[in-house]
Amino acid sequence: MSDLAKASVLARKDSSRNTAAELEILGKSPSLFKTFTTKDGLPDNFVCHVLQLEDGRMAIGTNEGITLFLPTDALSQLREIETYNTSNGFPVKAVNIGQNCLFQDSKGILWLGTGSQKTALVRFNPEALRKDLDPPTLIIESIKIEDEDISWHNLLSARNEPLKEKPSLFDSIGVVRAPAHIVEEVFLFGSEMNTAEREAMRQRFGNLQFDGVTPFYSLPIHLVIPYEHNQIGFEFVAIETDRPSLVKYQYILEGYDKDWNPITHQSNVRFGNIHEGSYTFKIKAQSANGVWSEPITYSFKVLPPWYRTWWAYLMYAVSFFAVLFLIIKWREQRLRDEKTKLEKTVEERTEELFIEKKKSDDLLLNILPEEIAEELKVKGSSEAQLINFVTVLFTDFRGFTTLSEKLSPKELVKDLHFCFSEFDRICEKYGIEKIKTIGDS
Repeated sequence: MSDLAKASVLARKDSSRNTAAELEILGKSPSLFKTFTTKDGLPDNFVCHVLQLEDGRMAIGTNEGITLFLPTDALSQLREIETYNTSNGFPVKAVNIGQNCLFQDSKGILWLGTGSQKTALVRFNPEALRKDLDPPTLIIESIKIEDEDISWHNLLSARNEPLKEKPSLFDSIGVVRAPAHIVEEVFLFGSEMNTAEREAMRQRFGNLQFDGVTPFYSLPIHLVIPYEHNQIGFEFVAIETDRPSLVKYQYILEGYDKDWNPITHQSNVRFGNIHEGSYTFKIKAQSANGVWSEPITYSFKVLPPWYRTWWAYLMYAVSFFAVLFLIIKWREQRLRDEKTKLEKTVEERTEELFIEKKKSDDLLLNILPEEIAEELKVKGSSEAQLINFVTVLFTDFRGFTTLSEKLSPKELVKDLHFCFSEFDRICEKYGIEKIKTIGDS
């Protein structure tokens, strides 16, 4: 007996039952455990009894009858899985009652207690079974887009020939030779399509791209799907003459699924909301005797939506740089406008300062000699000077006090302004420096 056959088999028990299908196989290393579920081919996740057979296989009792399998040496998977119950023609009910309900006698015959009152005890001889060890033949029958059947020959012929109301079913010598698209229509829809139906289908799915159609089972070759039709379905079948109802399938869409999907009896699958990219659909079938076929594949491609295409990204980039350029230009123009406005403001303020300076200079020259005034502006003070020859004229308005009592302030200031202005003109005419003006002096 192999080391694997000698391995201990442990089952977590609750009143001699496992609450889940957890077969923890302890190998040579005491730290090596592996959990198997329906995803690995077991019929049920409720394992009640476990028995190691003499030939190295394992027998387990579940709610779905009895299952035999052979673990691999690496304990990575279960091989040769065989399930026997009433659904596949064997009088075995749920093996989920009592303790030690699985027993193998010295002749290799299994005895098992079931949960049925009619078949409480079942005698089972696995060696008496005649098994077909050939894998089933698996084919993909059709491909649907958005859950709709499509006449691929119709879409292909629409590229090269116009619609015909009644295509001829006879050749030149009168032999019936139906066009491929007519045969496909009858196969898919049960009858020939009319012109309006063909036109509607071509309008709806005319943007699907493919290079041709496979013979017999019509499948598009090198299918490319626009993003608005990013839902695809597959119908497949395994040709199995020995209990075809027991055939199981397992599939994966590479690029969409992370791992193989759970084993199922369903012979169709649908994938929706597929992101753009390249995908490969793989499907394999298991016969009633537990023999798996090699996976068959179908590859297709989904195009991105227009807003995720390369030219859309190029448009985004161009738009971004265009907006950035406009923002820069707008900012430059704004800075130029602010600079112009600032220069104008500076110019206005400078002119105002020049005017005020001129007023100040005029006022200063009106009070002090020009030399003294310039010295005060430059140094802030004036030094005393010695002048050897000078004539000083003191003037006064005679009777000014009496006159000021008779005149109004407005008239008085007007007369003073006239007199002072005339006096300044006379001084300027004869080069006389007016030293100071005090009141009416």
